[in-house]
Amino acid sequence: MKQPRAGIFFRALVPGGALDDLARALRSATQGIGYFSKTFDHFEELYGKEADAIVRAHGTQRAEH
Repeated sequence: MKQPRAGIFFRALVPGGALDDLARALRSATQGIGYFSKTFDHFEELYGKEADAIVRAHGTQRAEH
């Protein structure tokens, strides 16, 4: 495991769609000096409202092409 230079270091599994919100929240909470790196971990099946929203969005895009 890579050791942080200083400060707080944490590791988390975050859905890809939440990364924009994470970047904004991190900059806000750290007065612009916080940073993060990302690596792909795994795919996971999606259920419920999130899955329905994606199906609707892709159905609309497919109809437009």
